[in-house]
Amino acid sequence: MIRKKDLLLFVILVGSITMVLAGCGASEPCPPFVVLDKRKDGDTGEISSQIDNYTNNIQSNPLDPELYLNRGLLYEANDDTDSALLDYSQAILLNPEYYDALLNRGAIYHEQGNHKLALTDINQAINLRPECAGAFYFRGITYYALGQNQESLADLNRAISIDSHFYGSYFSRGLIAVDKGDFAQALVDFNKAVELYPDFPGSYYQRAYTYIYRAGFPNTNIDDLNRAIDDFTVYISLMPDDPEGYYGRGLVFMVLEQYPSALPDFTKYLEILPDGIDGYYNRANIYFEMGEFEKAISDLDIAVNLNPKDGPVIFLRGVVYANMGEEDKAISDITRSLEIGLPDEMVEKAEELLEDLTGQ
Repeated sequence: MIRKKDLLLFVILVGSITMVLAGCGASEPCPPFVVLDKRKDGDTGEISSQIDNYTNNIQSNPLDPELYLNRGLLYEANDDTDSALLDYSQAILLNPEYYDALLNRGAIYHEQGNHKLALTDINQAINLRPECAGAFYFRGITYYALGQNQESLADLNRAISIDSHFYGSYFSRGLIAVDKGDFAQALVDFNKAVELYPDFPGSYYQRAYTYIYRAGFPNTNIDDLNRAIDDFTVYISLMPDDPEGYYGRGLVFMVLEQYPSALPDFTKYLEILPDGIDGYYNRANIYFEMGEFEKAISDLDIAVNLNPKDGPVIFLRGVVYANMGEEDKAISDITRSLEIGLPDEMVEKAEELLEDLTGQ
C-alpha cells in the first residue's frame, strides 16, 4: 500500500527559477531569455548596489522607460516582484508599446495567478513583435495554467519554431504530453530541456515521474525505475531543501522493495516537512515490511493525529496491529477505516481481513 503523489507538481518553479527577457530597443532583435536562478544568483549585496545605481539614474532621467525596465529585472533577481511590477508598469506608462516591459509584466501576472491580466499584456506583446518567441512561450504557459492545453500547445510549438534553444518551451510542452498520456513524447521534450539547461531541477523531477507512470503505477520496468532514481538524485542535488525529491526517490525504492534505501529518504522528507502525513504513511509501510511494527505504529499514530479521518492510514494501522496479534485494536481500526471510507482497491482487503479477525 504505497501512497503516491500526483504526477504534475511543477509547472514553473516560482521563487527558485524565473525566466525574464533582457531589455532591448524596439528595432533590435528579439530579446533573449535570461534565467534568474536564485540558487546561484543570490548575491543580494551586488544586486542591491545595481538597483541603487539605477535609482540614481532614474532620478536624473525619470522619463527613460529602459531604466525602469532594467531596474525591474534587478528587482526580480532580488526576489522583489512587487517592485519589479511597479517598474514594468512605469515603463509601459512611458512607452505603451514597450514589448519587453509588457512581456515581463505579463510573466509576473502569470506567476501571481492573474492570468487574465497576463494575457492582456502578452497578447499586446505578440501584436507588437510576432516574430519573437518569448511572448508565445509565456502565453503558452498561461494557457496551460488555465487548462487550455490545445491553445497552449499551439503557442509552445510556435515558440520552438522561432527559437529552438530555450529549454522552457520543451519542458512545458512535455507537461502537456503527460496530460495527454503521451509519455514517449513527454520524455523527448524533457530530455531536450535537460540537454539545453542541465541546471533546471523541474526537468529531472518531471522526467522521473514520467518514468514511474508511463507503464501505469507502479511501473515495474526496472530500467525505468532506475532512471527515475537517477533523476530524483540529480533533483535532490539541485534542490536539497525540497522534500518532494526525497519523497519521489523513496517512492521508487518502495516499488523496487528496496526498503532500507527508501527509509532515509522518507525520514529526510519528514525532517523538512514534519506535518507530511504521506511521509508517515509510507515510512510506516516500510517499517511494516521490515518487521518493525512498533515503529510503524508510532508513525501511524502521528498520521492519525494529523488527520483523524484518513481511512487508509487507520486501515494500515489495523493491519499492523493484526500482525502484532493485537486483534481488538486491529478490529477497531479496520472497522473505523471502513466507516470513514477507503479507496475501492482497499475495501475488499479490509472486509476480508475484518472477517478473518472476527470470524463473521
